[in-house]
Amino acid sequence: MLGIARSCDAVRVGTTMMLMAVMAVSVVSGHDYGDALSKSILFFEGQRSGKLPTSQRMTWRKDSGLRDGFEIGVDLVGGYYDAGDNVKFNFPMAWSTTMLAWGVSEFRRRMGPDLPHALDAIRWATDYFLKATSVPGIVFAQVGEPYGDHNCWQRPEDMDTPRTPYAVSAQFPGSEVSAEIAAALAAASLAFRPVDPRYSALLLSRAKEVFKFADKYQGSYNDHLGQWVCPFYCDFSGYEDELIWAASWLYRATKARKYWNYVAANIDNLEHYELKTIYSLSSNGGSFAEFGWDTKHAGISVLASKTVMKNSHYSDIFVLNADKFVCSVLPESPTKYVKYSPGGLLVKPGGSNLQHATALSFLLIVYARYMVRANRVIQCGDVKATPARLIQVAKGQVDYILGSNPLNMSYMVGYGRKFPQRFHHRGSSLPSLDQHPQLIGCKDGTPYFESSSPNPNLLTGAIVGGPDIQDRYNDSRVDIAHSEPTTSAGLDALYTGVACPPCATRAPPGADQTGAARGGCEPGFLKVRLDRSFKRRWLQPWLEGDFRDRETSKRRMLLSKRVLATPSRADREEKIKMQQRRSSSGRPSGTDGSDFSYRMVVDSRYQKVAQGRSRLRALISIQAVIQLMGAVNLVLSISNGNVPSPLAISSLATALLSLIVGELGQRRSRVNFLRFHIFAAAAAILLSIACLFKVDLRLEDILNVHLVEAKKFKILEVGRVLFGLLVQVFAVKTTVSLISNMSPPKKTS
Repeated sequence: MLGIARSCDAVRVGTTMMLMAVMAVSVVSGHDYGDALSKSILFFEGQRSGKLPTSQRMTWRKDSGLRDGFEIGVDLVGGYYDAGDNVKFNFPMAWSTTMLAWGVSEFRRRMGPDLPHALDAIRWATDYFLKATSVPGIVFAQVGEPYGDHNCWQRPEDMDTPRTPYAVSAQFPGSEVSAEIAAALAAASLAFRPVDPRYSALLLSRAKEVFKFADKYQGSYNDHLGQWVCPFYCDFSGYEDELIWAASWLYRATKARKYWNYVAANIDNLEHYELKTIYSLSSNGGSFAEFGWDTKHAGISVLASKTVMKNSHYSDIFVLNADKFVCSVLPESPTKYVKYSPGGLLVKPGGSNLQHATALSFLLIVYARYMVRANRVIQCGDVKATPARLIQVAKGQVDYILGSNPLNMSYMVGYGRKFPQRFHHRGSSLPSLDQHPQLIGCKDGTPYFESSSPNPNLLTGAIVGGPDIQDRYNDSRVDIAHSEPTTSAGLDALYTGVACPPCATRAPPGADQTGAARGGCEPGFLKVRLDRSFKRRWLQPWLEGDFRDRETSKRRMLLSKRVLATPSRADREEKIKMQQRRSSSGRPSGTDGSDFSYRMVVDSRYQKVAQGRSRLRALISIQAVIQLMGAVNLVLSISNGNVPSPLAISSLATALLSLIVGELGQRRSRVNFLRFHIFAAAAAILLSIACLFKVDLRLEDILNVHLVEAKKFKILEVGRVLFGLLVQVFAVKTTVSLISNMSPPKKTS
């Protein structure tokens, strides 16, 4: 997982949410938004960690991560793997959950048979977050040592890299990850309220606790977990936006005035961020036009605008900022903040661009709903933006992703006739346990990564990073920024909204004011009646003891020793340096601020490893020919009655041994073999040099025509040895570089 930062998580959820928002115009567009929505929700099952249920539909995935947290006495099994890797980053995972729950809350009546699966996807995350917040005074931010994980190409079912849990606490705060988890729990409580009130109440209660903790102990997890969360998911925009975002969701879920007062009292803080540089990655914070797993500004404005439009006595700053956001996105707006590709894709700087297109388009759909209810239009200079125009722009992004683009290619795996085949995903690119039950070690999967063959397992519904600003797409695992699917695309909810957008005009009195039935924009909606069996499915008993056991004090003591250890002097010095860094350059990635930098640090090494192995393979082949010539020359010399030198025999044998070990090392990606290859090659080089000094051959002998025939074997041997020395030196240099790229990078900048 590298950001290339891995903002990876932003592409999948945005896609699902977009589909939730777009489905009523499917007949006109020619795309089956309902099918796309079903597939985008199915993708969540491909990212599951933990013990898989019998209802698992993506059957090539099996149980994994069953001991997460056990080393410190906490059950952290479950949740989702971030993208194409096997790490659970709770910050972007929580944002994905919040957005998916938002989509369900807005469009549940139009989701039909996909609603239970969407709720399953949310519950899989919220069950995990309940575990991650089960120890009082502690919130777990991540599971899995990221550098070790990104150094392996391994199935989640086989992973043997460290599953280290990382946590924030009162002493070492992390308000952004804590507040985002609170937002996810609050939003999910709204999604479950109609079908499982008991579970909804539990989620809301925990959301309040976690928000109180995040607000009371304010601070960024960059300062305390920076060497593990950065540069993967650094928080560039500050933690204030997550606190306001969480308070907004808590107000929506509780209607408690104190949460709205918190939002109104702190909203001005978002406009006063300094430029930030974190682990050499710069970003400018605070913008009404930004929305993603790191920056929540536009989302806060749109979410709060619903309240403002219904209650005129509230501040209208949210509506003003939401209007400015719309004007920053519309292609014809004079204040447009984003760019569009020649084919019409919304583009912002950085990798995994579809996260921006989906997240921003979802906001357009939701805001269009609120505009319809309030009979509003937006004036962007001399351009008038109606709800219908907002829907049209969002629908255009969905259609582009599903295949209406210059390449006629769907960027959703499994949708349409042409879609990505060689995307960057460990589990999908490696044979499943059903096909290959034997263990695939850390480096055993490298040949599959380097292969040009399509991924053997269909990761249905996955949305890749997408094309570049010129609509070009390279279907290659190495091109991580464009080919890696992630959990935060947001397309799930967007597809539902496009499928059932708000009508451009108000419905007549007594009719549904918010949307249309699937298949057309008409008054009314598709009602989903929940029978008793469906309700019983969600009304599962809650056992308080599962999350608040009697050994809390013992677990906290254990955690304080293993997770919340006092930072070393080097850590404190690094924190001071990080706080002193300031840059005047702009944010490299637009919405998320991370620009997939961690993949450029870690996952891009796969490209270097592949090149190094190819180069070493060629050098070993050349060396094999040279040593074969030496063996032939030795045999001919013996046949002519010459006595071979023991030094020459030792040199030849050592060189052959280095070739065998080097070939095994590069083929199996075994570092120990490669190190032995370096040792053997160095010994062969020294022996070859010694052989040269032992050869009774002078330059005048070579130039003397009469002596050439008599000493031809010696001349050939000298030439072979010299050429072999040169190749051996290059092989050693290549092997050293290969080992370096196969090893985890330093964890600090």
